[in-house]
Amino acid sequence: MQHENDSDDEWGVDAAGSRSFTLDTERAIAKLERERYAVWNPTPVGKPAIDRDLPELSWPERTVEVLVYSVLSFEYWLSPGGLLREWIRLNVAVGVVLMVCAVILVPSLTAVLKGAVEWTLLSAEVAQNMTNMMTAMPPIILALGSMILLFKVIKRYWLNRRYEVYPSH
Repeated sequence: MQHENDSDDEWGVDAAGSRSFTLDTERAIAKLERERYAVWNPTPVGKPAIDRDLPELSWPERTVEVLVYSVLSFEYWLSPGGLLREWIRLNVAVGVVLMVCAVILVPSLTAVLKGAVEWTLLSAEVAQNMTNMMTAMPPIILALGSMILLFKVIKRYWLNRRYEVYPSH
């Protein structure tokens, strides 16, 4: 179905001769490229330089300055285009996000699972108690039924005897 604002130049023809909408595909690719540069945007690392005032610095400051220069020279030697720095930045960001999720989710998830375990144990105990009650029930029911039957037989016997001993007519 073609909309009124779609023109024929937005539609392409593929190898089979059918029409396909290529403008949306190009827009989607352009959007992905923009999003990729928002996340992955390596910038070239500048060539490190020694501070001109190095001889005038105190020995601790000189030591720190030389160490910083050594680390920056090593980074420049490894990745002058900035890919290593960007890769580390991206991995640190992902690690921080995962750590925050873990710190927030793990204790609450642990509490929920611990509660589920407790409720499962309680429901298993209830089921076991019900089973024990059901297995103990038949002897109790038989005993109560026998007592009721015995009581009715004795009552009938005494009532029949009373009528025989003291007839009502």
